[in-house]
Amino acid sequence: MDCSTNHGNINLIFDELVGSISAGNSHGNISLELPKGKGIDVDLQAKTISIDALENYSGSKDAHSMKGSLHGGGIAVKAETGKGTVSLSFR
Repeated sequence: MDCSTNHGNINLIFDELVGSISAGNSHGNISLELPKGKGIDVDLQAKTISIDALENYSGSKDAHSMKGSLHGGGIAVKAETGKGTVSLSFR
């Protein structure tokens, strides 16, 4: 699933992951809510990264980027915004 916009926010909520996710935004925020406990390869870039507590994560993370694997990796999740926040939460 691919989505993008130049202004405004992107809010994505998934009950199930069946394929890769790619979201891009120039000036707005990106919010991702993913199912808990799934194998994910994550690549996030933003002015600010906001993430729920991580379980079984290996990789790098700082204020502007996060790249690594959750629960051994699996489905690719990529989100990038130039001037906004990427928020990642689990349910």
